Amino acid sequence: MLAVFDLDGTLLDGDSTAVWLWRQVRHSPLRWLAAMLFAPVAIPMVVAPRTRRAGAAILVWIATVGLIERDPRQSCADFAACFHAGTLPLHWRGPGLETLDAHLARGEDVVIVTAAPIVLARALVNPQGRPIIVLGTSLKPWPAAGSPTSIAAISASAKRWLTPAMASAGPMPIPTASTTCPYCAAAILR
Repeated sequence: MLAVFDLDGTLLDGDSTAVWLWRQVRHSPLRWLAAMLFAPVAIPMVVAPRTRRAGAAILVWIATVGLIERDPRQSCADFAACFHAGTLPLHWRGPGLETLDAHLARGEDVVIVTAAPIVLARALVNPQGRPIIVLGTSLKPWPAAGSPTSIAAISASAKRWLTPAMASAGPMPIPTASTTCPYCAAAILR
């Protein structure tokens, strides 16, 4: 069996990417200034479905401008250390972790699929010492400035990994009480 969980809002009590990005902005006067200047344009863009991706890309770019290839990893590792120390407004949801652990105790494969950057998601999840596969988005260079920006879609490698697992599971069951986690509504593929 395969249990698939979302990270933000299911295992965590908030949005890890938003907290990480906001922390990046708060710790840099130039990023703070840029965020205040562009927020009146970018935030309405995020709200509108047709311009959501562009608005989000602007905000992500502001929060990550100047990071080189190794810096996002270090930034995420520092963020994860603060998270695990309990100094951030983000916490594990006890019932979510209990449900995840119950799946692991039954010998089921557990996958966390998230829109958060994979480097951030792995930094948060891996120290838990559980045999979990984490799939998320990648940080790609912003073409104009060479700074990372997030692609808000599951990466091709995540799709390649999940497709065989889902195919071997047979037809996707219609979620019912017996095929859905009672806490997190994660589909269980048989």
